[in-house]
Amino acid sequence: MIGINWHRTVVGRLLALFAAAVLILGLASCGASPAELPNSKNKSGSATAQVNKISEASPPEAIQKLCQALEIYQPQISILNPLPDEVLQDINVSVQFQVKDFPIFKEANLGLGPHLQVLLDNQPYAAVYDINQTLTLSDLEPGTHTLRVLAARPWEESFKNEGAFAETTFHIFTKTGDNNPDRTLPLLTYNSPQGSYGAEPILLDFYLTNAPLHQIAQENSQ
Repeated sequence: MIGINWHRTVVGRLLALFAAAVLILGLASCGASPAELPNSKNKSGSATAQVNKISEASPPEAIQKLCQALEIYQPQISILNPLPDEVLQDINVSVQFQVKDFPIFKEANLGLGPHLQVLLDNQPYAAVYDINQTLTLSDLEPGTHTLRVLAARPWEESFKNEGAFAETTFHIFTKTGDNNPDRTLPLLTYNSPQGSYGAEPILLDFYLTNAPLHQIAQENSQ
């Protein structure tokens, strides 16, 4: 317990540096309004596609330091409830997780911390900072639903180790063909970005399952 509390203190201090870096980036990018991008329409007022080059940007130093502090963890996430392929007779579902080797918490002053990102079907994720608090999926439509969970760093980047992702498919009243991915096929779970952004660097993050890209790259190099 002492080791965990000490590491939370270290991560909390690094989170303060991270928040300062985010503030600086935000102030530097205030020149562009996230609500409306420049050159998004032509002179006639019709919408036009704007294609920009994508380039990789180095993370701020504070993020690099915080990333090093979290590298010792290999999150192992499990969904205990609902059960796989379970048919439920209620439109409200309580979700339970089991988490190992991952300190989930929210730093009180900054509102940031390592957390779970929970996605239902194709809806935006919900952040979970305390697995002891009940997470309820409310007013679900009858039919099939898939719940996915990612272990995420404070800046929304997901861990990529095996076990840092979990999913389960369940049904409300009856089974349908919707929201039921084939477990034998590659699955890309999109994570970030979500929402509106200005001109600052944006994190692009996703998690791949059933797609061993590193093995394919090794085979192609031989």
